Amino acid sequence: DPMKMVRFCHDTVKEKWGVEPSLLGDILALAGDSADNIPGVPGIGPKIAASLIQEYGSLDGLLENVEQVKQKGRQKNLKDNAHLARLSRELVELDRNISLEDMSFPTHYQNISDIRMESFDKDRLIKFYETMGLHELKRRVTSRLPKKRNGRAPSGFDRYASITEQLPEQHFRSSKSVKTEENDQGFSTPSTFKKPPTPEDFSDVPF
Repeated sequence: DPMKMVRFCHDTVKEKWGVEPSLLGDILALAGDSADNIPGVPGIGPKIAASLIQEYGSLDGLLENVEQVKQKGRQKNLKDNAHLARLSRELVELDRNISLEDMSFPTHYQNISDIRMESFDKDRLIKFYETMGLHELKRRVTSRLPKKRNGRAPSGFDRYASITEQLPEQHFRSSKSVKTEENDQGFSTPSTFKKPPTPEDFSDVPF
């Protein structure tokens, strides 16, 4: 979960949804996902979907035994939208049968392992946020990093509190030294800046 900085594992999935990770696709097929245009079955949310999959074992098991669903309205809803449930199940499934020959790689990559994401470099990320003026994103990241104790950073983490002191001077200017002037709307805006950073300054940052 990138929003909560929580990593889900097999046990976490079972604890939250009550099903094996392999059945999460069945829950999504019923509940849908508007962000990814997965229709699902109208009127069925994640909790009801999870309870139905727990009871009937799978999406196929549910649709094959839909007559046994006690709530008549829900039973009719499942019958009328069985085609949407099956379509949604196909949409949430990853295609695992694509051969390497059908996959295209940049010429400087030879194997899949070559495109593996690099390990998290917090100093590089915070430096980028500072340089680009993304102060709120920087605050969110630093608030989730382990704090220094007794003047020492936790084991395994480099110090990050003084990262701004290591940034190139040409990218920054103290807020006290920036003159302001009023624009047409009456807002105060900076009137002078040093050369702003460009995308080329961060060609090594993976976006």
